[in-house]
Amino acid sequence: MTETPVVDIISAIKDPLLIGDVISPHQEVALRTLYGLPLQTEKITTRVLRMETCRRCKGSGRLRGAGCRYCYTTGKAPFFRRITETPLQLYKRATTRSLYRPKEYLEAGIYPGARSGKSDKFASNIAIYEATLRKHRLSRGERGYIPVIAVDKKQASVVHTYIKDKLLASPALSQMIVNVTREEIELDNRITIAILPCIFRQLRGWSIPCAILDEVAVWRDEETLQNPAKEIIRAVRRGMATFPNAKLVKISSPFAKAGVVWEEWNGREDLPNTFLWKLPSWEMSPVIEEEWLIAEYLRDSENFEREFAAQFWEAANALLPPERIDLCISRGVQHRLPDKDYDYMAIVDVAFKSDEFAFCVLHKDPAGKVVFDHLRSWQGHRKNPVKMKETLLEIAGTLKTYGMRSVYGDQFCAEPVRQTLREMGVEFHLVTTTSNTKQAMYSTTRALIMSDGIDLLDNDVANAQLKSLSLSVNATGAVKITVPSGQKKDLATVIATGCYLSTEKRNTAYQWIRAYSEIGRAAQSHRLTLPGKGATMCVDCGKTMADGENYYGIGAGTGQCLPCREDHGTPTYGATKPKELRPRLIDMKGLGV
Repeated sequence: MTETPVVDIISAIKDPLLIGDVISPHQEVALRTLYGLPLQTEKITTRVLRMETCRRCKGSGRLRGAGCRYCYTTGKAPFFRRITETPLQLYKRATTRSLYRPKEYLEAGIYPGARSGKSDKFASNIAIYEATLRKHRLSRGERGYIPVIAVDKKQASVVHTYIKDKLLASPALSQMIVNVTREEIELDNRITIAILPCIFRQLRGWSIPCAILDEVAVWRDEETLQNPAKEIIRAVRRGMATFPNAKLVKISSPFAKAGVVWEEWNGREDLPNTFLWKLPSWEMSPVIEEEWLIAEYLRDSENFEREFAAQFWEAANALLPPERIDLCISRGVQHRLPDKDYDYMAIVDVAFKSDEFAFCVLHKDPAGKVVFDHLRSWQGHRKNPVKMKETLLEIAGTLKTYGMRSVYGDQFCAEPVRQTLREMGVEFHLVTTTSNTKQAMYSTTRALIMSDGIDLLDNDVANAQLKSLSLSVNATGAVKITVPSGQKKDLATVIATGCYLSTEKRNTAYQWIRAYSEIGRAAQSHRLTLPGKGATMCVDCGKTMADGENYYGIGAGTGQCLPCREDHGTPTYGATKPKELRPRLIDMKGLGV
């Protein structure tokens, strides 16, 4: 085995005989913190983005008789300024922690904006350093693996190229290479760097002294089309059990307010032993030109905030805020036993091949809260579809357990289902669904979730489907509720149908959901004090605002109450604003109708 000097990671990266790479001062502070090294003594220059008076329209929002396209009529435009700060001040901003206590972290989450050197400066350098310059105790005949796990094979090949080229270019480390394949780099110290797509089944049985998860926030399993991060992290930790200093490093740009990355960052105060770091792209990487960043901001400010400002956003245009869904889940409760004091309702969503055959049971408690008691789904395939009679027989047995003899369902395959259930002594009630009724169902579900009027089971699949529901508004103002390509929403559908049918005061499709087609056309800061006629409904909590109550108007018959305005701000929740629509004052006559 080739002997290599024992050096810290910063010295190894900068040494041309070892890794021989160049990193920015901000990247260096992050790596020093991760490995418990003293921070630099020299002050560093940081680029900060500020919104200042637009130089083109001089703050008027108008240019040559039209709306200023450089500031989108707001009178404010982005400009970069430079500040000088100490590495400690940078550390405090990036981690939101007040004190720096040098210690090596065994788990880390590095979440900068796009093009911040995540794969090049962090993933590849950490993998090389841990594989070649750290001593990991291995048993006789044991081989250690350092998996670098990426979104897919294409992204994995990018990381593989960074690692391979740096190793081959190193006069010292290149001597350790035994074999290089498309997926692995085998070293003579019984360590193998393995580059993998995000499939957790490949990690079983591995000895893992270090693992790097690249772009973990946007992982998707090719089979389930879900983010497998939690399963992969469990498999990695299992392989780390025999290494006292094993290191797990998650690297990703922030994504939606859901999943492992958001849960860690949102709960960082409870994770003192996990190193968490978040900064925008223009601070982390000095090679990104300011003119390009400003052009990206002016092209799409919302996307700029998500991609480059390292801001988490509402679950990919989420219809239902994930954090509010989490508050409605009864943790640890996956099934509720029947109670003779309650009247139950059952919903079925029939499918046989590509979609799931979904079923739920629910009731309302004395306080009027919608409580779910049972959730079940059956997945069929083209060659092996769901067997209708066997599935309905199982559903009939569950109905009998809850003292029911009826079930609700939509028009798909309604007559065969009705006849089969009738033979089992169960009555099938048809609920005809259209585009409007579906919107009304999800509208009612959202109002219940926002007002804590629903009690969900701790069902990961169902709750993930609720969080994946997206609301989009096209250029004509039409509203659609969708899920990401390839994902399912059948359990979410039966939950929404149950909420709609069990709630006496239902929301119509045109109350809050059509308000999203007006967002962007109304001046967001235009506060209204209008009499109303009891028909104006808050788009956040579902409350109908009383006559004379102050609220923020959005569209005809819709608005936002003041408490929700203070809690949530502008009620976009990720709704896509048509670019060609310019802000304008609300039509006063159309409010309070």
